[in-house]
Amino acid sequence: MERVRSREQTVFAFEISADGVLHETAVEDVIDAHLGASKGVHWLHVKQEGNSAEALLNQLPLDADLIESLKSADALPRCTIFAQGVLLNLFVFKELDQSFLPDLAVLRMWVSERLVVSVCDDKSGIIPALGEEVKRGLRLHNAAELVSFIALSLADRAEPLFEALSDRIENMEDLVLLKALQPWETELAHIRRTATMIRRSLFTQRDAIRGFEIENMALMSRAAQVRLREAADRITRIAEEMDAIRERAEIVHDQVMFNRAEQTNRYMLMLAVVAAVFLPLSLITGLLGINVGGIPGAHSPYGFVVVCLLLLAVVALQIYIVRRLKIL
Repeated sequence: MERVRSREQTVFAFEISADGVLHETAVEDVIDAHLGASKGVHWLHVKQEGNSAEALLNQLPLDADLIESLKSADALPRCTIFAQGVLLNLFVFKELDQSFLPDLAVLRMWVSERLVVSVCDDKSGIIPALGEEVKRGLRLHNAAELVSFIALSLADRAEPLFEALSDRIENMEDLVLLKALQPWETELAHIRRTATMIRRSLFTQRDAIRGFEIENMALMSRAAQVRLREAADRITRIAEEMDAIRERAEIVHDQVMFNRAEQTNRYMLMLAVVAAVFLPLSLITGLLGINVGGIPGAHSPYGFVVVCLLLLAVVALQIYIVRRLKIL
């Protein structure tokens, strides 16, 4: 696939030949072909950041509402059927940032029998992935097969997210379950939140793909249905893995809470034992310190020493009882 020298490198045009091979072509040729009576299958991929993206979309034979949907930055995955084609929005999963939050972009596509128009940002990675697959002998014979390949590629891009979260939660398990260390609770909360967000996004993506698969459209082929079904199955599997990560995070959280409660109970027990040790000593010294007559040893030069020895004997007896009962 040779790169088209477009003015801003924001638009890429491809044509599917009769043998199923994708060839890059001029953007103007594709627009002129579909303004007329084109019989070929073309794909226009528009990078959203480009200044020429909106101007290009306005040149296509599409309704104004459909163009607005393709330009919308806040779209969610969905599959909407029109008389002339299908509007399909899919999430593009990117790498996790430092806060463990997924960076999600939306690939918006208009799919008709002879034309596929996709709009996404420059970081989608769709073009490089397609180029690698074409080098390996990928064959796409219609628009539905092209969309099915894109859906399958996007499903594969969610796999690294699962692997990154799985590695992080595994490290957490090693810290808590094996080494009995306390991890940062904020990091554990980020992992749980990220797994929940990705799971919800994956199920939304799956519903959009299945909605495109089950529609009885003339452009749908058996190969496209197989790829779409495989993409939906992979997304479902990754979503279930995200459920497993959330459950593992719950186990780690419960273990952290248990360790903290156990540590608190041990500290409270130590305080209770210390209080129990000093309570009789305080009672004895309090009784001997009252200012009334008849205190034993009050006038004896050995009275203080005897009282100290008595207190030491009481402490030794208490320590023996504590050890005997295995309180500590």
